Amino acid sequence: MRLHPKLKNVSIPRSPLNIFFLSFFLIIIADGTMSYVFPIVVEDSLSSNTLMGIIMALSSITGLICDFIFPSLISRKNSKQLLIACALMALLFPVLSYFGELFNLVGFFVLASIAWGVYYEFLAFSQQNYIIESDKTKNFTKDWGLLAVLISMMEVIAPILGSTLLVAGGLAYPVAVLLMLSVALVILMLQESKSEEDVEIKSVSRELVKLIKEFKMWDLLYGRVWQVLLVSFVLQSVFATYWTFGGLFGQQLVGEEGMDWIVIVLYAIPSLIASLLLSKFMIKKNKKKLTQIFLIFGGLILTMLVFARESVYLTGLLILLSSLMFAFAYPST
Repeated sequence: MRLHPKLKNVSIPRSPLNIFFLSFFLIIIADGTMSYVFPIVVEDSLSSNTLMGIIMALSSITGLICDFIFPSLISRKNSKQLLIACALMALLFPVLSYFGELFNLVGFFVLASIAWGVYYEFLAFSQQNYIIESDKTKNFTKDWGLLAVLISMMEVIAPILGSTLLVAGGLAYPVAVLLMLSVALVILMLQESKSEEDVEIKSVSRELVKLIKEFKMWDLLYGRVWQVLLVSFVLQSVFATYWTFGGLFGQQLVGEEGMDWIVIVLYAIPSLIASLLLSKFMIKKNKKKLTQIFLIFGGLILTMLVFARESVYLTGLLILLSSLMFAFAYPST
């Protein structure tokens, strides 16, 4: 179909904000779906929780290594380039996972986990770069709040989608994830690139010097921030445990195919509520004390799960309440 001559030079306005967050949301939905599917597929294929845990840990180790390497390698890249790199790398995750399931080979799962660790770092750096590039008012709290809401929405949607795709079987989960990533890539490709004047070119050598200085600063900072690091470590450990074993625990708890997502969704709902509330009401005073209170009560409630195994409803209630405490503890740090 030919355009009317007067319409040829008309450009459709596209908001960079909307394009970034739309593509970001599609990518994290794809990532969340695979985060739910991957442990279940690995455990079903290898029949070993220990081996599954080791394979899952490889993604974290890969991510840690990338944290030290990437700052110098990607210092010249903008948020769009990083998000495209993330989506391209993420395409390997469902493909390698499916091959591991199909051929029952550990090697494919190992490669999938490594790819997971690499693309997740691209995703993390793209968020930071985008907020710095686009928000000239320096209203970072609002931007991070919006990202937190999107991530919390993903934590509710992805387990249900992942469980549904597993029930469907076959190529359902790799095809669905690849489709979401492909749509995100198309959206990013259609976005107009920034002019050279708008992109800040950073020196690689300067970034390496900064990295060395950061290591030297830890001796001074450790005495002040170790409590924050400890709380973050505990909360991230709880988060990782739910996403690693939540699907398997849901299968044992509910015993009904297609409802195994319930554990992770119950864990995720309070995070969504907390993100929405904290985006409206910012905590400015007594953050450390509130963090400690929420963390202690969350831990106490979580330990009660040991005595509630026989009751599905009580277990669900305890997961919901403990997650609510943790959801308010994390932003307070």
